[in-house]
Formats: sequence, C-alpha cells, structure tokens
Amino acid sequence: MKLWGSSTLSGSPLRGRGPMGRPTIGDVAAAAGVSTATVSRFLNGVGTVDPELGARVEQAVQTLGYVRNPAGRALRRQRVDMVSAIVPDTRNDFFMGLTYGLESVLSDSGMQVVVGNTDESPARERVYAEAAVSNRFSGVVLAVASQDSEAPKILGNGGIPLVLVDRQVDGYMGPAVTADNTAIGEQAARHVHEMGYRRPAVLASSNRISTTRERAEAFCRTARELGLELPDDLVVSADSREVGAETAMWWLLGVQHDFDCVFATNGPLTAAAFRVLRTAGRLEEPRIGLVGVDDELWTDMVDPAVTVFRQPLEEMGRVAATLLMAQVKRSPIDEEAVVLLPELVIRDSTRRR
Repeated sequence: MKLWGSSTLSGSPLRGRGPMGRPTIGDVAAAAGVSTATVSRFLNGVGTVDPELGARVEQAVQTLGYVRNPAGRALRRQRVDMVSAIVPDTRNDFFMGLTYGLESVLSDSGMQVVVGNTDESPARERVYAEAAVSNRFSGVVLAVASQDSEAPKILGNGGIPLVLVDRQVDGYMGPAVTADNTAIGEQAARHVHEMGYRRPAVLASSNRISTTRERAEAFCRTARELGLELPDDLVVSADSREVGAETAMWWLLGVQHDFDCVFATNGPLTAAAFRVLRTAGRLEEPRIGLVGVDDELWTDMVDPAVTVFRQPLEEMGRVAATLLMAQVKRSPIDEEAVVLLPELVIRDSTRRR
C-alpha cells in the first residue's frame, strides 16, 4: 500500500499535507517539478504558463486530487471567485441566451456565475447590488430595471467591477455591451415600407427602458420620413408582462385609426402581439403584418412565421464577460462601449402586400 508521504509523481516526492491530509499547492508544485508561482499562475489563469508546464501541473492536480480552498483564496484576495448576473426576467429567452454566453467565458476563468432575477423591480435590483458588495463578488454584469438605476453607483462605491448589458443608465460611462437599437428601429421601418405597408403601429415597452424606447423612436422617425402614416395614438407603451402587453395590443385593435402592420420592440411584446392578432383573426386576410425583436424558438414554428431581428445574445454575454475579466485582472480595455449589430430575419409575417 502506498502512503501519501512516500508517493511520487514523475519522480518528485510529495511534500507535507495540508489540513485533513489534503494535498497543498506545494504538493502540486513538487509533483509537477515546477514552482508554486507557476502552479498559482496556471490555476488562476493569470499571466502565461508554458503549455508543457501547464500539462504537468494539470496532471499533478488530477493525480493528487488537489482542490483549491476558495475561502482561503478569497481571504487573501479580498474577493470571491463569483460573478453576479443581475437581469430583469430570467424567463426571457434574451437573458437566458446572454447568460449562457457569459458563463461560457467566466467558467473558463475559474468564476462561478450567480443569476439574480429582479422581475423589473428597482428595489430587488438594489438588494442584489448590495449583496454583491457585501459578499465581495469579483464583478457584476447588469441589465438594469430602469435607466435611473442606482445599482451602478452602489457597485462603484463598493469597488465592484461592472459591465452593463442591453440597457443603459443615465450618466453611466463605464464598460457596456448593447445592440444597435437605433438600427433595429430604422431597418424595421424601411422593411415594412419596402414590403408595401403604409400604416404601421408600434407596441413598445416602458419609457424607463432605454432599448425599447430607442427602437420605437428610431422606427417612428424613419417611418414618418418615408411618408408612412403613423399618428401618435398608434404608438403605445406596455408592460412586457403577458397581461399588460396583450391588453395594449387589444387596445390598438380598437382604436379609431386603422393600421396594416405592427412593430413590437422586444421578445415578450412580439409574442403578445402575435397571440392577439391570431385570436382576432388578423393574421388572415385582410391580415396585419408583424415584425418583432428576438429570434425566439417559437417565431419560426408558427403560421405565419414571424419576421424578427435576431440579436447576438451569446456574443453579447461573451463580450461582457471579457470586459469584466479585464477589469478583474486590471488589464487595459480597448473599447468600453461595445455595440453589436442585429440581423433582420425576414419571414411570412411581413410578406409583400
């Protein structure tokens, strides 16, 4: 039987054990034939480690069953290897895709991701921000509940690295990743114009949310420049939750002005518009066209399939994670405000009139 004290790996004797007989970073270094500094750099992903040395460290870690002590490491570094992703609605496909991209990068950097759902509540958002500070998280990726959010100030005062995603905050000048919302609105207006629609309506979300407001404003401006008929009462703001969005869509169908297409400015609003138009029989002739935002799974499984703007959700998450880790490692950031371009996916819901 081999004893821990007399075991060897690649001819290197093991050093003394840690608490409870667990292998230490010194044991890994001795077994791999490298310095403890090399082991630390490899495990933390900091600096560069020769691939051959890294392979030896990895083999030693696996053979010895070495497990890092997160509590001790956090005490030394005064932070834990955890990132908080604070989002408005975890049920929304947009934020699920974004979080997936975020985790794909952060997990490779040794970070764990904790997701907080604010349910569009500034109060809950504040609680999550304060928790990130008190628990000394390594960083936060935040999609705010409103443009006057206090969370960035709370996190900044607490020294927590932050990246905003999707939505903007008044006065915030730090790292952020967004889609080109103005381009979405402008392209949507041009598309319905090219397809023969002349009287659009707009189903937007709350004015507190920068993304949908920017899309709606760009759509209205471009539509009117193109000569489309768009009276103010055909532009409505609604809660993105199912009941509020559907109520707003039913209200649109009941207004005095007739309209021949709808621009819905986010995923939940697109789904609500489709449900109401289908229930009202307005997806059949004389039909009402529909262009929405976010290429959710259902959008090409219905009849008619829905024309949408496909946002690069996972890429948005990956870029946000990269910006966050640059702050954690105190590395220079080439471009703090990253704007990603969406893709217009044309389907039957806006077929030519």
